This record gives sequence, structure tokens and C-alpha cells, in this order.
Amino acid sequence: MNKIRYYFIKISSELTWKKMANGLFVTGIILTFMSYQNSFGALAFLCLFGITGLVLFKRKMIYLDFYFFLEALFFVYCAGQILFRIPQYNDKACSRLVALVSCNLFELGIYNYYRIRDDFEHLGKTIVKSIVIALAAIIIMNLNLVQGVRLIRGIKIAGKSFGNVNVAVFGWTAGLGLLLCCILGNKMKQRQFYACYAFFSFAVIISGTRHALPLIVVAFLLTRIMKSGNGERSLKNYLRDVLYTVILGTALVFLVLRVPYLYQEIGSRLEEVFLYLFTGKSYGGSLTDRMELLHSGIGAFLESPVWGWGLDNFSDLFDQGRYDAHNNYLEIAASGGIIGTGIYFSKYVYLILRLIKCESRTGGQEKKRYLCMILAFLACAVLEFWNITYYSRKTFLFYILILAYVGRGQRGK
Repeated sequence: MNKIRYYFIKISSELTWKKMANGLFVTGIILTFMSYQNSFGALAFLCLFGITGLVLFKRKMIYLDFYFFLEALFFVYCAGQILFRIPQYNDKACSRLVALVSCNLFELGIYNYYRIRDDFEHLGKTIVKSIVIALAAIIIMNLNLVQGVRLIRGIKIAGKSFGNVNVAVFGWTAGLGLLLCCILGNKMKQRQFYACYAFFSFAVIISGTRHALPLIVVAFLLTRIMKSGNGERSLKNYLRDVLYTVILGTALVFLVLRVPYLYQEIGSRLEEVFLYLFTGKSYGGSLTDRMELLHSGIGAFLESPVWGWGLDNFSDLFDQGRYDAHNNYLEIAASGGIIGTGIYFSKYVYLILRLIKCESRTGGQEKKRYLCMILAFLACAVLEFWNITYYSRKTFLFYILILAYVGRGQRGK
């Protein structure tokens, strides 16, 4: 009995609240990348929100940033839409609003974890390792991915699917991991960096996710910038980097048009785009669907330009319940109108302005890191023309990392 008591006291003394936060953070991140709209995903939210609870319990406060106020303002607007019965499908709008608030609590947990650790290098490396573990586990559970079958079944645990994420989510997660790996740059060991870079690139390719594939090209440009030494760079250096990046992009396009698996998943759709650009005609396939969604999204916005139609109502009202807008900007515009769109994307403006401000005040390697963050952020923002991200934990995670780093810069760390 005395031995049990001794070991209990010893473990309790070593298990500090910061170590508990570490455990919750790693568990939450891995569960986030290995679950998709199920109870394991909900457990990931609880882990990250538990960190916020620990901070509140120990510090009697919660760390916040103006960014969270902008998000809360959008939630209030969406709640007002529901209150005044603007959405025709109020239950769907309520469900989506709950998902958005959950994502915000997820962000809050990550931000508070960073503030108690105050170590961006630790945060970035932990997330990169967590993504590697999650993606590697998914590949092992679904070896058909390596064989060119874009189907992720996962495994069953207590009757719940685990590791059954959508292939597009799998590819997008790998792409974001690739960007983060490049931003960390010299903060990672060289072998570790190239191993992660190769793994994430491989994961993006086998996913066959076309809107994640450009991130390989962007990551190459970021690597060129971050690995160029500590001296100031001239315009000539940057132009050379852009030239090499264009060459890589061209080689990548040639690859997806020549390799049968890549052609089937990406190249055939890329051909549709080229044919449309040069002939003005659409020959069926996913491009036709996207063009129809584009016209429907514009039409939905023009029919209710001020207040919008409410969250998650576009599909049922304008596409017979088949698809969302497949475009984050159109989806938000149709859902929130001018007012909601302005509120939602104000946080993007806020982040990019803070990045530019920090970039202009620093020099050397830090200046390059801020520049890479700006380029990565802009790349993700452009890819949102082909992707819905306003309730994506993965994208929010990347934006919170940017927020953490600019906060670090302004505190002079």
C-alpha cells in the first residue's frame, strides 16, 4: 500500500499542468488528422479545448487576440440570420454554426498552448511530427492508396471509423504539412527536413488531390528562399527562384499528363481546363460541374446580395442538395451576403497586414520566414477558389500558427 502511495505521489509531482497540456495537444492534433466528421474528431476538439480549460484554471485568464473577436463577430452575424429566419433550412444553418464555433474553440486551444509554451519552434515541430504520424498511419491502414486507389476506409474502433478521412482532406493536410516544414526551414535538422519534405510530397501525389498539388511548387519556392543563407537577397536572386519554380511547375504538369494514375485523377481535369481556356468550350466532366456551380453561386449572391441565404443553404437552394459551391469565396458570399463576407474575410486582411508589418521590421533569416509565411498564406487563399475551408480545422491550424508567430514578433521574441 505504501509503495502504491509512493508511486502515485511521484507521478503526480512529475505530471505538471504543462505536461498535461503537451499530452492533450499531441493527442488532439493526431486525432484531428486521422478523423473525419465522427466521434474521434469530437474527441480532438475536447483535447484542444481542454488546454484552454487548463490555462483558465492555472492562470485565471484565457489568451486571446483580435483575430478571435473577428471570428466571434461572424458567429454573431450568422446567429442573427438564424434568429430572423433568413435561412430556409434553419436546422442546417444551426448545425454549421455549431461546427464553426467548435473550430473556433479548437483554434483557441492551439493559441493558448502556444502562449503557455511561447516556443514557435516546438509548436511547429510538434505539429509536423503529428501530421507525419497521422498520415503514415492512414497509409498503412489503406495501402490501396499507394496502388493508385483513391479510397480511404480506415479501421473500426468501438464501432467507429478511424483513419477514414476523405482523400481530398488527406492531400490538403499533406500540403499544409509541406508548407509548415518549409517555413520552419533551418529550425529543423537537415535530414529531418528533407525526409519530411519527401514524405509530404509523396502523400500529396498519391492523394490525387489537384488543389493540393500546386503546394508542392509553392513549397519548392519557399525552400529556395529559406535555404539561401542569412545575407540580404537581391531582386536577381528572387527572379532566379521564380524561374526555377516555373520550371518545376512545368515538369509537374508534364508528369500528371504522362503518368496514367496521375492523368486519371488530375491530368484529365487539367486538360479540360486548357481546352476551356483556349476554345471557350466545356466538354463535360468536373469542369462542367464547377462552371455550373460558379454560375449558381453568383446567381445566389445576386438574388440576396446584402443578407445572404444562411450557412450551408446554398446546396439545397441552388444545386438540388448535391454540392456546396466548391469555392470558399462564393460559398461565404452566398451564405452571408456582402455583410457576412466582409466580416468573415476581415480576419484574412488582419493576418496579412500583421505579416507585412512584421516582415518590414525584421531582417536576415526572420525576414525570409515572414516572406515565406506571406507567400504560403496567399497560396492557400488562392486555392480557396477551388476548395471549401471555412469549417476546416486543418486550414485554421495553419492560420493560427501564423497568428502565433506574428504575435511572437510583436513581443520582440
